[in-house]
Amino acid sequence: MKTNRPGAGSGGKSRSSDKQPFTGKSTGFIEENAACLNAAVGAGRGNDPAPAAWMTPALIKETHEMWSKRYGRALERCEVLEILRNVRWFGEILRRWLEGRVTT
Repeated sequence: MKTNRPGAGSGGKSRSSDKQPFTGKSTGFIEENAACLNAAVGAGRGNDPAPAAWMTPALIKETHEMWSKRYGRALERCEVLEILRNVRWFGEILRRWLEGRVTT
């Protein structure tokens, strides 16, 4: 299969120079910590929202390490929780679509 993406199809891991930088527009994080501030205000508390029951400490830690490396900075806990919620929601939408319960 041929692709136009640089580094794709080489059989190995993509080079770090192939990665596009994350921006506020691409991630939804308009400014650093904006998601955390909004979550705290929306919850009516001054602290992070609680993780869902399925978010184990190991999953939170692994997600924090992986995405902090990709962002190039240490993410706030609430950012990690938002990433996990978004990935789970995306998976749920895909599952529903595959079952024919969601149409485009």
